[in-house]
Amino acid sequence: MAQRTEPFCASKPKDKLIGTPYDYTQSYFEFIDNHNAFVKQVNDSDRYVIYFFLDDSLSELGIRLLSPIPPLTTPNKGNIATEDYSLHTNELTKGFDAQIALFRATGTHSRNDLNLADENYSWFQIAINDNNYENRDYKNPLLRLENTSVPAGLYMLTIGSREFKKLRGSFLLQIGSNPGVRINNLQKSPYLLK
Repeated sequence: MAQRTEPFCASKPKDKLIGTPYDYTQSYFEFIDNHNAFVKQVNDSDRYVIYFFLDDSLSELGIRLLSPIPPLTTPNKGNIATEDYSLHTNELTKGFDAQIALFRATGTHSRNDLNLADENYSWFQIAINDNNYENRDYKNPLLRLENTSVPAGLYMLTIGSREFKKLRGSFLLQIGSNPGVRINNLQKSPYLLK
């Protein structure tokens, strides 16, 4: 039976102790080994790069990453579990000190005009974090875009480490949104989002 992590909650109002769970949260289970297709070399260090597309604007977007995957936590129905995750279930206690960064492609794009090469895009960094100060978790990062409109468009999420040049181990990535939007098409190339 799958154990669940604590609910991924939206930002908390000033008069509340905790926020309410996001309208929708996508959980993504992955293991990075020596030959992961999502890993790219950036300045001599590994970066796990994921692209996703928002068809509509959001009022809040939250992204958190847990590495290694907490013990007894397994995918539930509707979660994404990669093939590498399934092939390394006996190594899930391995992890890394993660840092995440979120970028949005400049300009206006529709799904139909997405190009094969990510070099064709200019990227604007929206946020970067390597610690979850909100929960006093100084190992697992959390990003939150709130009190602003998160526009529709093409996004790139990079996962790296300030401590290690090589990424090895398991992680659980969670993306929460208000209003609830299924962000379940996470790809290694913008072209695959068409």
